[in-house]
Amino acid sequence: MRALKRFPTETWVPFFVEGLSMVRHLRGPDHPATLDTMKTIGRWYCRSHMYDQGMPLLRECLEIKARIGDTDIKVMDTVHYLGELLYVQDQVVEAQALFGQVYEQMCRVSGPGHPLAMDAQSNIATCAVARGHYAAAEATFSEYFNEMLRQYGVGHRHTISSLLSLGKVRRLRGNFDLAKANLLHCIENYRDMDKLALVYESQYELGLVAYSTGEYNEATSKLSDSYSTYASHYGPTSTECGGVLLTRFLVHIEMVPAFASLEIVDDFLSRFHTTGAFNSGWSNWKCLACFGLICGDMVMCLECSRLSYRLCQSCAQATPLLSLEQCAHSNNSSSWKAFTPPLRYLLEHRLTLLAQAEQWDEYAHTPTRTLHFATSFKSKTHNSLYI
Repeated sequence: MRALKRFPTETWVPFFVEGLSMVRHLRGPDHPATLDTMKTIGRWYCRSHMYDQGMPLLRECLEIKARIGDTDIKVMDTVHYLGELLYVQDQVVEAQALFGQVYEQMCRVSGPGHPLAMDAQSNIATCAVARGHYAAAEATFSEYFNEMLRQYGVGHRHTISSLLSLGKVRRLRGNFDLAKANLLHCIENYRDMDKLALVYESQYELGLVAYSTGEYNEATSKLSDSYSTYASHYGPTSTECGGVLLTRFLVHIEMVPAFASLEIVDDFLSRFHTTGAFNSGWSNWKCLACFGLICGDMVMCLECSRLSYRLCQSCAQATPLLSLEQCAHSNNSSSWKAFTPPLRYLLEHRLTLLAQAEQWDEYAHTPTRTLHFATSFKSKTHNSLYI
């Protein structure tokens, strides 16, 4: 099957369809060889992002396995894989249920320290974060960290990785001192391991802590350092740089005055143009209601830790805010603010600053500049703009 990678999809799909049909006919639908073939082909489709073809095969395979009472580790591994596929397609609730099923079964059969049980436990917490269930996520990540600590010791990369996850969710819950201590411990250990990418990620998280606590000057400093580090390590066109810029943009909006000069606005426009980060709107954050990337205005609770409770505007209008767990301000609309996507905000604010300075010639050229940004972003990504 590996040889098929060299060929286009339309070449090997007919082989799969015909081959599976033949195996079913020769061996029967419940035969182990049939189920293994079904699972292998399903995984192959999914690795090629052909989820509509692959996931039904995996589900059918699991249904047959359940009917005949087969619940061994290979079956649980397939259930876990299906959960991962659902998660990357933003079907978070079903994914979390499958991870819970795997964790429960593996704990019963092999104990909570089994690698598959631990992977499932970590993914349960990750799904809880995606749903805004931060208390449950922190409790699960804490158990996961303690198991890593027991198995590997204080300074092992798996232990530190679990501590980084714990630090992130503690920031989202508003436990800033503990989150900061966790992140500093991660930075120290990752430096010793020479894991520079994870050092940078932890430092970026410290910038988010500063932003969440209203320390905007410190946040700007830390995020500027993160941007420079990412630009040096990955290049200024990287998605990492784009993500940091989006956070810096939010910090500047909340500063008084926001984007006080044309120089600051133009600097952000230039950097965003380099990364192409405008195209996806808010490419770092997903909506807690629909679980998809937030496009258009992002509605965020300013009373909770920044970015912990966020919705796309359409979901904010359609979803009762009371349904958001653990946000004490979900019934108070004055605690929530809509943030305009960067391109629209920066270009509109640029017009305001030019009008205040009576720079009418430059004001007249801004529509041309807007068209330049829009067409250049479309040519980079071939997707429509969310502005």
